[in-house]
Parts: sequence; structure tokens; C-alpha cells
Amino acid sequence: MVTVNPLGQSGFRFVAGSTVLYVDPYLSDAAERKEGPEFHRQVPTPIAAHEVTDANVVLISHAHTDHCDPISVSTIAMQSPQAIFICTYESVPVLEKAGVAAAKIQLASEDISPLTKDISYAAIPAAHPTLDRDGQGRLRRCGFLLHFENCLVYHAGDTSPHPEIFRALEGKEIDYAFLPVNEKNFFRDEKDIIGNMSVREAFHFAERIGAQRLVPMHYDMFEPNSVFPAEIELLYEKLQPTFKLEFLLPGKEYALSPALDMVH
Repeated sequence: MVTVNPLGQSGFRFVAGSTVLYVDPYLSDAAERKEGPEFHRQVPTPIAAHEVTDANVVLISHAHTDHCDPISVSTIAMQSPQAIFICTYESVPVLEKAGVAAAKIQLASEDISPLTKDISYAAIPAAHPTLDRDGQGRLRRCGFLLHFENCLVYHAGDTSPHPEIFRALEGKEIDYAFLPVNEKNFFRDEKDIIGNMSVREAFHFAERIGAQRLVPMHYDMFEPNSVFPAEIELLYEKLQPTFKLEFLLPGKEYALSPALDMVH
């Protein structure tokens, strides 16, 4: 059985067999310290960073503070010395500055690669807002395709729709698509907030990749970047898309299986 604990924003803790994997854990107030009180966290930390002693793998999608949180990764690296950190080249300096040992940092691979005996993964391109590669062709930002024994999970990181993403996901039988729904718009641009997909775009995205379930994310943490769940539910009711909509709430644990069930 695979379980998932939502951490708020785009952060999740997955457990598969003996492997504990964290994706984009934001467990501090680093964004508020950097950007000001407008970015006070609205979701309490379900687990304090110093309590993360069980991490085997930490995946970081890109270098923005709410995904690559220097306070959280520094603490996790100390409390979980067994953990490896997998990221794109953009996040490497952030991790090193936060005190993560270079030997513990790996660049994300776009080829399907084993993480442990329980999980394999592949980095998927992300467009935030553009899809960028360096001179060596390495991704600047990414999402992750997670291959568990009984399901396939796509965590998009921060992204907008892009043909290269659809090509990378073509033919995949995705059980759960974790997609950001905080749209890019003029007023967020004014505040230097790089938005992602609108709710409608995320719905179309999920249908394009053939996902069985859509898990909205990146809508709950900061007031300037928020989306009301009722907005998402109303559009789902009106459009009646082919996938099932699932809200995963911080502080709870869910089983990922042919049917998504809350464990406790």
C-alpha cells in the first residue's frame, strides 16, 4: 500500500514499503521572512521540519522558496542524514547554501530511474512560466512521475501546459495527477507572483494526459495565491470532466490505490 500525507502548498509525504519520500516540503515561514507578511502561511505545518527523521528521498521541483525551502531542507538534512535530495540544476546552489552535503544531492533524470526498491521516478519538464533548459539540455524546473507498485503518480511541480510536457506523458496510465491550480494573471504578475494553470486549464490538462484522478494543489498556503475549493468544485460540477476530483487535506493520511481512501 502507498500512503500520502499532504503538507500544504505543493508538499507531500509518500510512503511505499520501507521508503519515505517527500516532495517540495514547505515546513517553515521562509516565504514570509523573504517576501513579507502577505505571505504568512495559512496552513499550519502538519509536521515540524525537525520531526522529519524518516526521509529517504526528497524531491525538489524548482528553486522557489515555497518548493525549495532552505529552512526545511537544512533541517531535514540534519534530522534525516540518510536522505538524498534530487533536484534540477537550479536548486543545487540553494541546497548547498542550506548545508545539504554535495554528496547527498543528485540531478533529476528524465529517464525512468529507480529511487529505491519501492519507487522509480522520472523528471518531467515544467513550464513556469516558460520551459527552460541550460546549454547542456538540463531542465531548469520539473515535475515528477512516480512509479509505485500499484499506481502511477504525476506531481507537476509548478507548471503551465506545454507540448513538451504532453509528449513526455503520452501513453502513461496516470492514476493521480497532482496539478497546481493558482492561475497566472495580471494582478499576480504585478506582485511578481508567477502563477500556474487556471482551474479550467488544469481540468483540460488532466483530461489531455488521461489521468484517472486530479488532486488540486498550490491553492491553500498564501492569501495572494489562493483559490477557494468551492470554485474548483463548481467548475467540476459544471464541466463534468472524465476524471475524479480529489481534495487531499493537510493533517490527514490517504491510501493511494484503485480507489482513494482516507486511512485516518
